[in-house]
Amino acid sequence: MRKENLENCVLSSHIVVPGLGRCEKCIVLRLNPLVLWRRLERRGYSRQKIRENVEAEFVGAVLSDAVTTLGTRKVFQINTTEKNREQIVTLCLRIVRGESKGDSVDWLTDLTERQTSRLLRSFAQAMAGKI
Repeated sequence: MRKENLENCVLSSHIVVPGLGRCEKCIVLRLNPLVLWRRLERRGYSRQKIRENVEAEFVGAVLSDAVTTLGTRKVFQINTTEKNREQIVTLCLRIVRGESKGDSVDWLTDLTERQTSRLLRSFAQAMAGKI
């Protein structure tokens, strides 16, 4: 892979930093909530922390924060679910260069009805204190 000049580039994790209004582009990496759930379980996260993270991904909390902070024209998404690191980096670079608009991600429509029902049931059980 070749080196890129990413001068004046800020990389952040899952937090949209207020005050980056001058930012030209923000790329939100998305992951299927069911895959996220399994990953966090394997890492030993608590049930509450898993639910909070999966719920935030399902509803697009980080995306919403980014759009609220920067506006829709500066925010792009990549569905990382079936991509490896090199593919993700390549897509990020294409977005930075203006060669791609990224992916459209909406878990409410992208997941099957059964998957969505499973997630919503899990959220409801967790809210009721059963998980």
